[in-house]
Amino acid sequence: MTEKELLAKGYRKYYGTVMDVYFRLDLCIHSAVCVKGNRSVFNVRKRPWILPDGEPEKENLMALIHRCPSGALQYIVHNGMRGGNKMRVEHEENRIYLMNEEDIEAGEILFDNVGEDILVVNHTYVHDGFSGQGVGKKLITAVVERARKENRKIRPVCEFAQAILTKNEDYHDVLEK
Repeated sequence: MTEKELLAKGYRKYYGTVMDVYFRLDLCIHSAVCVKGNRSVFNVRKRPWILPDGEPEKENLMALIHRCPSGALQYIVHNGMRGGNKMRVEHEENRIYLMNEEDIEAGEILFDNVGEDILVVNHTYVHDGFSGQGVGKKLITAVVERARKENRKIRPVCEFAQAILTKNEDYHDVLEK
């Protein structure tokens, strides 16, 4: 997701030297994964409470943000993103994947067809070097579009897919009840 999209969705930006962190309070379920994970970055007793430069290794901060169960935390790395944000969606029978401009696979979502009515999403994976570029969410959007096109419901077994699909009301029409 781009900065413009994050800000339009109500995220607040916390500036860092290497990466910026975005937070959206209304999505937060207060699991404290962030605060327990790194008090140098996330400290509710300070203002601002998020200091992205508090963690010298961006990969550690990226991994911590990915553990946020609600999606209330996002990030954008300033430099070094491979292939930019232009990615094309490719479909196979039980797999959807994204390819960047350099024809490098950015991530994939795996699912099984259960009868003619259900897609069971088993796994969403973002490949190394593509974190923070919205790959996982683009994959979820692609599988939702496929389910709508095929008039199917989605049963999310994958925790990431389940979190995104249940939080976003725009996807509830395809979510298996």
